[in-house]
Amino acid sequence: MKSSALVVCALVALCVSSVVCQDILCPQYKHLAEDINTCKRMLPNFGDKKEKVVALTVRFGIRCARTIDPDISLPEIKERRCKADDPDDFPTKFHKCLTKQVDTDTLLERIGFQGEDLEKFRKAVRCANEAFERALTEEKKEQHNSQS
Repeated sequence: MKSSALVVCALVALCVSSVVCQDILCPQYKHLAEDINTCKRMLPNFGDKKEKVVALTVRFGIRCARTIDPDISLPEIKERRCKADDPDDFPTKFHKCLTKQVDTDTLLERIGFQGEDLEKFRKAVRCANEAFERALTEEKKEQHNSQS
């Protein structure tokens, strides 16, 4: 993978890109590495589609971030997705949007994902997003309990 693709992944990577690229986790989510690796094992063989899948997942990440905040910059995406106390609940909205994008967008089919491979990819992404959502829910509970 080209280093420029890794830089972009590093900026917007979240569940989808962390499944497809590197395990780029927010510091508070390092404990999810094992869960994410479990999700990665669900992935199909990307073969010659790997770069297209990375580009597409980055596109989904940017699209989701800009749906939540139209003026967000690439560095802000990484910062806000790691911010547990984001006033707009950016991390939760971002993960939900990514899951929806992967489940409903037809671009995956246009780059050659179909049938069982497409379903494996979607399952892996859902798996990763569910791990992040559980962690976010737990964080919010802890914050609420510490404020009580």
